[in-house]
Amino acid sequence: MSALLDQLKLVAALLAIAALLYAAFRLFGLKGMLSAIAGLGLLLIYRKGRNDGSTHQIEKERTDADSAVRESVQARHDAARRDADPERLRDDDGFKRRA
Repeated sequence: MSALLDQLKLVAALLAIAALLYAAFRLFGLKGMLSAIAGLGLLLIYRKGRNDGSTHQIEKERTDADSAVRESVQARHDAARRDADPERLRDDDGFKRRA
């Protein structure tokens, strides 16, 4: 169903572009049509760059999250290994506590 909607959006966008170019040619002549083509080109380049930027940001956030999860798991394992020795439970950690 999603593929059908994507194709429908593409067909509608192409029809809108064709109508815009036809209207620009009829109202402003060849120069108007060329200006409309240039404007559409800039719009498509802008949208492509925005899409690529958001994709890059999502990948970066996913990588950062995976790194944070790996660091937390490693810290948990280190703490479990450190606390496994009962002789070290009374070691001074440098924090002053009141009795």
